[in-house]
Amino acid sequence: MFGARRKTVIAKGLKIEGRVTAEGLVELNGQIEGELHGKSLIISRGALVKGAVSADQVVVDGSVEAITGGEIILKSRAHVIGDIHHRSLSIENGASYEGRSV
Repeated sequence: MFGARRKTVIAKGLKIEGRVTAEGLVELNGQIEGELHGKSLIISRGALVKGAVSADQVVVDGSVEAITGGEIILKSRAHVIGDIHHRSLSIENGASYEGRSV
């Protein structure tokens, strides 16, 4: 799923305000207040995006406001409040999702 060669890691404890766009895989362990865009995204447990994310592949185990993408996976600790626009959506037991699936 995440065969991207380029990887950007946003570390725990790091807070970014504004729009973040990266090529390849982005692994978020910290916090973003704004939008996050990439080819593939991993929103790790404890990570927070106060805004929308978009990517071809998105795995969420943290908190996000809205998602646009192709393949979306909400892991057991995911917390999403907002709409999810997707091609495919998987939701594990324990995930929290409040919004529309389009």
